[in-house]
Amino acid sequence: IDYIDNSKSVLPYFDIPLQHISDNVLKNMRRGYTKKDVFRLLEQINAMKHKKPILRSSFIVGYPTEEEKDFKELLDFINEKHFHFVGVFEYSHEEGTFAYQFEDKIPKEEKQRRYKEVFNLSQEILEEKNSALVGQEIDILIEKKDRARAFFQAPEIDGIAILESPSPKTGIIKKAKVIASIGTDLLVDI
Repeated sequence: IDYIDNSKSVLPYFDIPLQHISDNVLKNMRRGYTKKDVFRLLEQINAMKHKKPILRSSFIVGYPTEEEKDFKELLDFINEKHFHFVGVFEYSHEEGTFAYQFEDKIPKEEKQRRYKEVFNLSQEILEEKNSALVGQEIDILIEKKDRARAFFQAPEIDGIAILESPSPKTGIIKKAKVIASIGTDLLVDI
């Protein structure tokens, strides 16, 4: 973390696929860490002195041992807004995986409900975090005449930076001012 904070060539983008936050579910997933460990890591990342980190994570809902209280704990954790981007997946009972030994007892409809709830919350948080960028200057990579990506926008999943005025050059990094947040995208001016 210190290296990233002090490096001129490494961006402060952290993709941490936590999968869940409930100690009950994490233990059954054999993740090798606890909720307390996660908070310790987040505290270390957010203590960076020279850069503002952007965090992403992904979570699984409907894991066989996930109870409603575990799901609520996950929702509460996501709602604490540690992450700019959140990916969510429904548990899929796959032969050959460790979890296959557990009965897939959560009905598909319930998995879908949990998925939608996390997805909708994550979109609200993303839009809120993007809105907070309005007025700030960010680095963008110009991909096409009319669009770019900020360093924290992974291709095809995180939205884009829409250029207010077309750029004559592509494949370059430029400073841009965020003019507006449009859902998951940013409108920027170079």
